[in-house]
Amino acid sequence: MSDNIIQFSQVNLGYGSKTILKDLNFTVSRGQYIGLVGANGAGKSTLLKAIIGAIAPFKGKISYFDSEGREIKRIGKLGYMPQHQSLDKSFPLSVFDVVLMGRYTMMGWRTQKKDKKAVLEALEQVKMADYAYRHISELSGGQLQRILMARAIVSEPELLLLDEPTNGMDLGASQDTLDIVHELHKKGLTVIIVTHMLDIVARHAQTVGLFHHHEGSTSLKWGKPELLLSDAYLTELYGRPLSFQYGPKDKQSAPASEPPADATSSSAGA
Repeated sequence: MSDNIIQFSQVNLGYGSKTILKDLNFTVSRGQYIGLVGANGAGKSTLLKAIIGAIAPFKGKISYFDSEGREIKRIGKLGYMPQHQSLDKSFPLSVFDVVLMGRYTMMGWRTQKKDKKAVLEALEQVKMADYAYRHISELSGGQLQRILMARAIVSEPELLLLDEPTNGMDLGASQDTLDIVHELHKKGLTVIIVTHMLDIVARHAQTVGLFHHHEGSTSLKWGKPELLLSDAYLTELYGRPLSFQYGPKDKQSAPASEPPADATSSSAGA
């Protein structure tokens, strides 16, 4: 089995004529759990949109690989939960209907038993099975987030991209949702998550990407969470004194200065 699932080679990303991220060079390994951290507007969502093909690189190449190491056009089974999602709650959709949308690319012309089973299992995972046939207008903000999580995982993806998946959830629901992600990762799922919940990144992520926007430019730095989630670096990142306890104090004594061997620091003028 091939280790790599995605490779960025000299990639520039942005919108219109504005470059957000520049000279991205890194690979994502199969089965990896990556946490993306940084202030709003630094380019985290932009990176996810590039991975799913929603935006094309200004420069460079994004490559995808199957389990045999062959280059492919796109990842066949991909789950994506964007940060800002809107559903017209007046539209006649049940919770079941919304989750089923996540299987459209793999379904035939009608819903089969295996599709129904997958939807109900996904709802069970996010603890919303009792709501399967309710109208979406009955959902709270946090419940809607859980449903959208179920939609992202119902296709049994090999890569799961989550952009602030706990928005609108209370602390308990947030923890439940991220525990689900952790369990899926333990079963071999590749996960890339954007979150401000540093404790989740510290406990679960194998690699952290820190997006630092400063004086008109964004830099992307890669490293292990025990190195990057240091008091010194987080204070620099967010522009105010911050302290985050990660295991033994001596593990957070200095910020990482170099990315992993398969990645390089990248920056862009904003």
